Amino acid sequence: MQFLVERYGFDSLLAILDSLADGLSISQALEKSVGSLGRLDASFNEYAKQVADAFGQEADWSRENLPEELNVQVLEEILESSPNHYWALRSLAERCMETGKLEQAKKHLETLKQLGCFTGEGGDPSSLLATVNRELGDMEREKETLELMSNLNASSLPSLIRLIDLSTENGEWEDCLRDARRVLAINPLRTDGHQAVATASEQLGQPALAINSLTSLIALSPVDPASIHYQLARAYRTSGQLEKAKEHALRTLAEAPRYRDAHQLLLEIIGRLSKEPTGKSIDGDKEVGGEQTEAKP
Repeated sequence: MQFLVERYGFDSLLAILDSLADGLSISQALEKSVGSLGRLDASFNEYAKQVADAFGQEADWSRENLPEELNVQVLEEILESSPNHYWALRSLAERCMETGKLEQAKKHLETLKQLGCFTGEGGDPSSLLATVNRELGDMEREKETLELMSNLNASSLPSLIRLIDLSTENGEWEDCLRDARRVLAINPLRTDGHQAVATASEQLGQPALAINSLTSLIALSPVDPASIHYQLARAYRTSGQLEKAKEHALRTLAEAPRYRDAHQLLLEIIGRLSKEPTGKSIDGDKEVGGEQTEAKP
């Protein structure tokens, strides 16, 4: 995708997607938008080589003279002669983590970061640095590393889930909502992603977003449906849709009859409904002579 956008423009990518939507094969869509597949393949190969050559350009990637036994002393000797040696820096950081020398591990991993050797993949040095910062209790640096990982690798679910946890702990709801949406863009069936959207939306006063995700959660057969119906009742109440709020409060109690908060919420909703002017319904219908008729524009 990045190659197509950089070489042919975003409009070309949109045109390819439109062609796919019209039923064309991927080969036909590409030929229609960017031309010959042969030239496209050659151009992409050249692009991929340039990207690979630019990655970690200042690091020493050689492995020819590495001994089979990579103990700490050997690794330190390698770094004395080649301070940017990727494998020595990474291996030494791992040894330091194993022995609890976290500050030393962090130093080696920061060097790899400066050399541009992070990919954001699982098991990458970036994930090691995030772990070290977490164990050191440095939340700010951990979050910074996780954000770098998620930017380098758009499908990095573990880093996004951890970012959601950190944002929730710190009450950073805008960040939580952003990362939860990124999780759902990767996998729309993630229940933790929908729950994070619902929680952040409630805190931000955006009940419509919460209702959308909570409705999706109900469709996914949650383990605790009473909790989801209760949250839906709260969201509908906030949005002023009291009949819907009442419905979900009742569904909550059908699942969990002793849910005290749900009882209190239902009483509140009924109290507000009783104060609604006669002849008016929350969902936009009108009552005439005790019967509901569809509201006319």
